[in-house]
Amino acid sequence: MSYVFTTSQEGDMLVVRIGGTRPALDIDAIEQMWAFWSRTGDQCHRQGIRRLLSVNTPSGAVTSSAAATFYKRLGEFGLDPRMRIAVVIPDSRSRRVIELGAALAVERGWNVRVFAEEDPARQWLLLD
Repeated sequence: MSYVFTTSQEGDMLVVRIGGTRPALDIDAIEQMWAFWSRTGDQCHRQGIRRLLSVNTPSGAVTSSAAATFYKRLGEFGLDPRMRIAVVIPDSRSRRVIELGAALAVERGWNVRVFAEEDPARQWLLLD
């Protein structure tokens, strides 16, 4: 089981699509996310990306432990806390878990917001 990651750039916005299957063990999920987001953080830095849209549709349960670990460590991926990050999670259970993790990032000064659908996320990203 593993995630499938794709990226595309739209001006100063990077669109990340995460699909596939969430690994059953948190350590495996975190390892895959760490590798992908480290490369993505480098790309954002090199290309001056100021907006990030992450659309997440993998199957499998996300844990609050994995979400907390990920969102507490956003800066370690090379992302900039000044960038806007919109996270789209259509699955309501997964979205509630991710919202808790994202709240940890917001408490640390990150501009992160979680959405159920892509269109409102895109609108929010373009507000600024």
